Amino acid sequence: MSMYQGECLVVGDAKQSIYRWRGGKPEMLVALPSLPTAKGTALEEEEYTLSASADPQNLDTNWRSYENVIDFNNSLYKHIDEAYKNELLSKFYQDVYQKSNKNKGGQVRVSVCQKVGAKDTVLEPNLEKIVNTITTLVSENKFQLKDIAILVRFNKDGSQIAEKLVKEGLEVISSESLLVNSAPSVQFLVQMIRLLVTRADKILFMNIARFLMGHFQDVKNERWKTVNAEPQTVKGDEYIRLGDKVEQCESHKQFELFLESEFGVHLSISNLRRKSLYDLIELLIRTFQLNQRVTEQSYQVKFLDFILEHSEKNGNSAQEFLQKWEMKKSMLSISTPENTNAVRILSIHKSKGLEFPVVILPFADWSTIPKKGESKWFDWENNDIIPELNAVQLSVNSKLEGTPFEEEYHEECNDTYIDAINMLYVATTRAEKYLHIICTEEAKVNKKGEKYETKDTVSVPILNYIKKNNPTELPTDEIDDVLFNEFQFYEGITEGKGAEEEEIEKQINDIIHTDNTDQLKLKSGTYEQGEQEVSFLDILEAQESGILVHKAFEKIKYKDDVHDAVRNLEVNGFISSTEKGDYIQKLFDVVHHPELETYFDEKSGYEVLNESEIVTPSRFEMQQVTVDRPDRLLIRGQEAVILDYKTGSYEKDHERQIQRYGTELQKMGYTSITLKLVYTENLYIKNVTL
Repeated sequence: MSMYQGECLVVGDAKQSIYRWRGGKPEMLVALPSLPTAKGTALEEEEYTLSASADPQNLDTNWRSYENVIDFNNSLYKHIDEAYKNELLSKFYQDVYQKSNKNKGGQVRVSVCQKVGAKDTVLEPNLEKIVNTITTLVSENKFQLKDIAILVRFNKDGSQIAEKLVKEGLEVISSESLLVNSAPSVQFLVQMIRLLVTRADKILFMNIARFLMGHFQDVKNERWKTVNAEPQTVKGDEYIRLGDKVEQCESHKQFELFLESEFGVHLSISNLRRKSLYDLIELLIRTFQLNQRVTEQSYQVKFLDFILEHSEKNGNSAQEFLQKWEMKKSMLSISTPENTNAVRILSIHKSKGLEFPVVILPFADWSTIPKKGESKWFDWENNDIIPELNAVQLSVNSKLEGTPFEEEYHEECNDTYIDAINMLYVATTRAEKYLHIICTEEAKVNKKGEKYETKDTVSVPILNYIKKNNPTELPTDEIDDVLFNEFQFYEGITEGKGAEEEEIEKQINDIIHTDNTDQLKLKSGTYEQGEQEVSFLDILEAQESGILVHKAFEKIKYKDDVHDAVRNLEVNGFISSTEKGDYIQKLFDVVHHPELETYFDEKSGYEVLNESEIVTPSRFEMQQVTVDRPDRLLIRGQEAVILDYKTGSYEKDHERQIQRYGTELQKMGYTSITLKLVYTENLYIKNVTL
């Protein structure tokens, strides 16, 4: 609806009203310029003005479809209107007739599946029928795959069709397949982000390992050079072997070693945590050669766009990103490339307003009556049973016949029937040149030998229309003992334009990594490295080497100080909130170690001196004094204990250094001296003697 200089333009088509579940009321449109809902309101006074000024215009020419397709739809819906004899439906379809345009020809075919038993028994034959129809349209009628759209009433039908077509080697584009999250490589990238915010999770480890096993095999075999090539099958015993290895990974560090030994990928999870989300994903795509998955490149680029947009607005918290992703992953999709030669599969709802050279409408047998178990609120004002209750929710079924709710029940049944027919109308009017409907007829017979009538589905008016109009009956098609009666409505063959010259698809051969952390410089006393210029990359490497663990121990006198020490690292920007858990665990492992626990016990009686200096004067005049700084010095009477924290593995220089500390304490008069080197990464304790 639009307004311009006091004029109001209302455009709509009640026949295409398929959103009653959203509160749509198409009867309001067909009633214009009358306003039924205005009765008893202030708008009632305006109804006369609207009626006097209204200028209804019927757009009676169809510029979309070819002549025969238009003629079929005109005739079919006129037949349905006359057969159903419903006042509201007649109002909707009173202007159903459309004039043709200059495009002559066109074809309509109907395949009627002779159903035997439950629906599942004819599912596979119906899927096979769809494949055969597409193959014929391409090979004999010169249509391209991109000319063909398959419209479905329910998304589950679309998924089953897509799976079947892919297995048959046919390119497919569906609403589900266009979701960014449908790409396995994107799912893997999300799992890698999740890895950064969780502690050792063996299920997550296994999901990552399973993807990489198949992925690297496919890269080696150049799978994506062959259209629709199936992923390399991984044998069961290989999965078992992989699972056994993952089972042994008790930490992120062990998982890193597993990735290196199994796939030759060197990765530091701690380093990944310190990258921005965008740089992280770029690095992962390059490291794991995800760009080799050429069919998923557009999904990866869209994922990067999403990450960049999120990061600019919300920062680089991996936890916040994962929460946002869970909300958006079912909606974020890529655009359909114009030159993609693939069959489109989409719901009838999403096809509204679109047009396609060829439309295949399979499973055209959805119900025309309320669903079993469906309930509705019914008005119950002024009732004698419970006067206080003005409305009641009841199941919509025939039991309401003969009750005060009978009239509303009939209205609901009529509305449901109209919804079903409108859905059929939208689907059949999307076709330009070629329309192929696949519906179902009950093939069972009763004891009298009479065929059961297919009840309460849109197949009924289609089958009745076929009986009335006697189209050309083609040879019956048999698939897996299921018969398909074939009907063609117009003479002649309708053809497409044939194959066009395909554009060369551009592929991303490499990912240009934009991470410039090695170029960032800063002056920092914050990291207590003096007022010298250091690169940000050096700082990251320093963090990785364990300096932050040392820094945390500066704030720890006793066991209870661990949380405050880690909090101090976070407040000063050394670590993110998602890393706190890992650091707390590292520190806990040290302060609760059986050989060290006493030295972090407040009741032990030790005086604790962290990072205290031991100054040794030079024997020579004017020579600089020696200053040593043990990490942790504990004094109790004549007893002295030194704990010196180290990363990496044992080196002889470490031992000589702590021995020097002990010698100086000995000179100061301490008689009992204990020296311990504490390797924080692997919790190795080296006792050193003077």
